[in-house]
Amino acid sequence: MHDIGNEAVKFIDLNLIYVVFLFLVGFIGGLVSGFIGSGGAFVLTPGMMSLGVPGTVAVASNMCHKFPKALVGAYKRFKYGQVDLKLGLVLAASAGVGVQLGIRIQRLILERWGPAGSDLYVSISLWWCCWLSGPMFSATP
Repeated sequence: MHDIGNEAVKFIDLNLIYVVFLFLVGFIGGLVSGFIGSGGAFVLTPGMMSLGVPGTVAVASNMCHKFPKALVGAYKRFKYGQVDLKLGLVLAASAGVGVQLGIRIQRLILERWGPAGSDLYVSISLWWCCWLSGPMFSATP
């Protein structure tokens, strides 16, 4: 039988410095998420990878923490009348398809080029997403 608990321990050694760093990175990611609605992945994923977490694990861990945070944020914004449910459902459906495609691409890259190729793919993807969103947040009209 596969022991999930022992596998989880292998990912990262959580000493005091790492825990403080992760709290700080999580706080900044949450702050960014609250301000602009981003998931904060461009803060959290590189932060985890800088601690030695493999790219695939950093992405998956980010997705696991993102879901409850998104539910809380959506509920609060719904209470303020700021949520378009139809728009949200369409985006959720298309995002689900995109996530599945991204997982398959990541698996293929990991099988072909190993952990280094996978980490490079994650890094380039994050850079590309930040570069694409740059014009949205520029100060020029």
